[in-house]
Amino acid sequence: MEIELSLLYEVLHTKLPVVGCIMGYIFRFITMCCILVALLSFSLFKKYYLLKQLDMWLTYGLLMWAFMLDIISIVLLISSDWILAAHIQSTKSRFFKKRRWSRAVSQLNFITCYVNDYPNLLKEVADILRIRGLLEDIKGIRCLSSKNFKEDPEWRFIFEEVKELNVFLNSKMAAPSQTVLDTKQVWLYSRERVLQGFTNSNELIKIVEELDYTKSVLTWHIATELCFQGVDQTSPSRKGSTSHREFCKLLSDYMFYLLVMQPAIMAAVSVSWKKVFEETLAETTLYVRRSSISNDEDAREKILQLIPNFRNPERDINRSVLFAASELAKQLKKTNSTPWEQMSKVWVHLMCFAAMNCRPHVHAQQPSKGGELLTFVWLLMNHLGLGTHFSSHY
Repeated sequence: MEIELSLLYEVLHTKLPVVGCIMGYIFRFITMCCILVALLSFSLFKKYYLLKQLDMWLTYGLLMWAFMLDIISIVLLISSDWILAAHIQSTKSRFFKKRRWSRAVSQLNFITCYVNDYPNLLKEVADILRIRGLLEDIKGIRCLSSKNFKEDPEWRFIFEEVKELNVFLNSKMAAPSQTVLDTKQVWLYSRERVLQGFTNSNELIKIVEELDYTKSVLTWHIATELCFQGVDQTSPSRKGSTSHREFCKLLSDYMFYLLVMQPAIMAAVSVSWKKVFEETLAETTLYVRRSSISNDEDAREKILQLIPNFRNPERDINRSVLFAASELAKQLKKTNSTPWEQMSKVWVHLMCFAAMNCRPHVHAQQPSKGGELLTFVWLLMNHLGLGTHFSSHY
């Protein structure tokens, strides 16, 4: 996958399609010949130019530098992935083992970053100066971190889950009249599939059935954080779930990061995101202040104990997902002794839906910015034929 995205990067973001063709080679040769002729002509006829010593050496330097740049560009062209791939036959070559993606996955957490809010005075000043948005951006950047994505077993888990999703959607399209699924159908079918894996799936479905995509991501993100903290990893029933627990946390913080810090990537699925986020943050902040919470751990415990009659009368409670997240976390703690594997499937489902609804030109821009895990998932899904299941955006 890394090699394929590297090839796409060279085609979309470099001059390789131009310089790598026959005409490109011809013009490259002509350019080098012109520089050499200029250098040779200057060295033969410099005595006629009556140049000062400094000017003469500057001219030599510029001509030599131009020649060296051409040599460097030729070396880069020869060593490009397109050229090497065309001449390498064995898959055991070092070319196929070279890492092209840092495997760094950006992380952002709702409770850690946003629950401990700025003082009221500072926010009032920011409102007067109309820089409240800048203040929130600074907070997000300050809380940003990254984790290393492991190719095995994490990528293998995603691959297997995407394969199962492909089989499941193909089964839904078995009817002659159902040749393609619209976005809403894909969302409902895939959500139904992952939730059925929980022992108390009916209770979970009741909580999330009315939530759209952005509300679902924020709800599952907060619920994952509430479940993640305070788990006794020394318990025999928990030891086998550590890798899934860490993977679930990684995807949860990554998807929240995309919604907050990469709105262009998530634009197709985040229509109501800003309002949902603001209302949830306002309700969470009010609850934290009323409960005299001083740190993140206390905040998680209090949110988990949230009661239905707590509401912020000044906000639109229909948009906030704080209570839904608290109820979801309670139900998840009641389910299987190790629910992390199934929760990881939920996060892969949420990530796949975002990947396939993201505009292709947005994915095409990501290799020039270092690459995103979401783009790798999008490429994998297209290889497995999942792109044909959507009747919108494509």
